[in-house]
Amino acid sequence: MLINWKFKNIVYCIISNMPFGKMIYYILQKYITKTVWVSDNQFESYYEMKVVKHLKFIKKYGQCPIDKAIFF
Repeated sequence: MLINWKFKNIVYCIISNMPFGKMIYYILQKYITKTVWVSDNQFESYYEMKVVKHLKFIKKYGQCPIDKAIFF
């Protein structure tokens, strides 16, 4: 369920003026909206792992060699 962006903006404006506002906003993102941003290193390592796993499946179950495969 998407939260109305206007409501989220109002909440963010209120929280940003509170003591420990960044920490409160982080907790709301992590546990309520579940949209915490990750660092570039975490993002790259996660998707690198996914790509390697995906390529292994293509090599194992693909109908042609990976160097001749066509990806969409």
